[in-house]
Amino acid sequence: YEALTAIADSRITIEANQAKCFSSSLNKFYTILFDLNKMQFMSDDNMAYYRGEVSYPILAVLMETKIINFNRKILPHFKKILWKDINQKNKNDYMKSVKDFLEKTEDVKIRQEIEIEVAEIFKQLNSLRIGVLGEKVVPSDKY
Repeated sequence: YEALTAIADSRITIEANQAKCFSSSLNKFYTILFDLNKMQFMSDDNMAYYRGEVSYPILAVLMETKIINFNRKILPHFKKILWKDINQKNKNDYMKSVKDFLEKTEDVKIRQEIEIEVAEIFKQLNSLRIGVLGEKVVPSDKY
């Protein structure tokens, strides 16, 4: 969900083997280094650093480089979603934040389209063999 918002808000730029993704607060950005041939990534965000998982900045790169395909017609529903604020409100319970977001999408058909598309994105993500590129980079402590 956060990767879709980053793309919808044009907060990600990609040049060669490096990307920059601004946070939803716009107060910081993440640097993502990658090698698409080896499917290796490194990002200086908390999830990639502390949990060693594919974070939304990495997922956004995968989507924008078309490694993961998705239907861009859902992007308008993700514009200007302040995920950091929603996550803090929900004490960083991400699934509760997603639920809040979906409940605000009043049109049931659109909500279903979003859920189906996100499920397909994660299906594609789970089929990839993604590795770590280089040493971990310490995240910024900015908001």
